[in-house]
Amino acid sequence: MKKFSTLQELWSYCLFCPLCQDITRDITVAAGPFHVVIVTYQSKDNEFLKIETVVKMPKQRYSVNYYIDCVKNVFTISVPKTLPNNEESVTKAFSSTFFLSLLSSCHVCANTSVNSADVEIDLLSKKISNFEVVMEGIYLFEQKNKYHLTLNHKSDELLVSKCFEDDSGRIIDDNKVVNLPLTYFDFSKPKKVINRIRTFLVFS
Repeated sequence: MKKFSTLQELWSYCLFCPLCQDITRDITVAAGPFHVVIVTYQSKDNEFLKIETVVKMPKQRYSVNYYIDCVKNVFTISVPKTLPNNEESVTKAFSSTFFLSLLSSCHVCANTSVNSADVEIDLLSKKISNFEVVMEGIYLFEQKNKYHLTLNHKSDELLVSKCFEDDSGRIIDDNKVVNLPLTYFDFSKPKKVINRIRTFLVFS
């Protein structure tokens, strides 16, 4: 696993596109359990992240807002007091199951993405933990030989499939995946990365 010490470090990693070599990725925050919690709004100001959610309980719905210090890995929670369920009931319901996850993709090249592991939320201690990247997707289209790479940090695997351009100019993934040991590349030099991948495939 690719691990970080704080949510801020994980957030910064998810923002940076290795192909564009710039902070060009957009992050979407998801929350779970997915059948219970829906994120309706997110905003981040420096190290502070605000997440507004709707919690679906039997026969009712209500809002729960989280204010997270991404450097200190702590948060506060706000639950409207006028609704039947208060903060104490929310804590009892989700103290062992509530989590967040980060999903990011590049809005410039559209060729890189990141999925984080579940960031664990402890509603009793008001602390968050488990800052890891599970998977990254990267498409290398700039050279004649085109590839789709999946870096699976959970299983320490590099999944490689070839891509080709059809008659209409669309890039198609052939989905014939070759499993290799996880390798970290310098994506600022995509031509060298492709040459290494071609070598790996020859000897795989």
